[in-house]
Amino acid sequence: MTAVQQDQKLARDLRNAALVLCRTTVQSNTAQDGSGLLGSLRSLGGGIHITAGATAYLDAFTVANTLSNTDSSGLNGATANIDGTYFQQNC
Repeated sequence: MTAVQQDQKLARDLRNAALVLCRTTVQSNTAQDGSGLLGSLRSLGGGIHITAGATAYLDAFTVANTLSNTDSSGLNGATANIDGTYFQQNC
């Protein structure tokens, strides 16, 4: 299996994943394109990347403290800190 095929399989497997983050700080990370472990796919979120189809629950502290991350475009747009859909919940 090639690296690209492995990345595609891992991405399919992650679509049914669930993530819960409570009182978590995600700060000063940089997303980079590359090869292997999803590297063949375009990396966007430097902070938290939520794969399409995955379910993520973040509390208000985590949302407020996910900051100063850099997305792979270098423009630090909307995907720099939290990329993807999530539900806000209390922990």
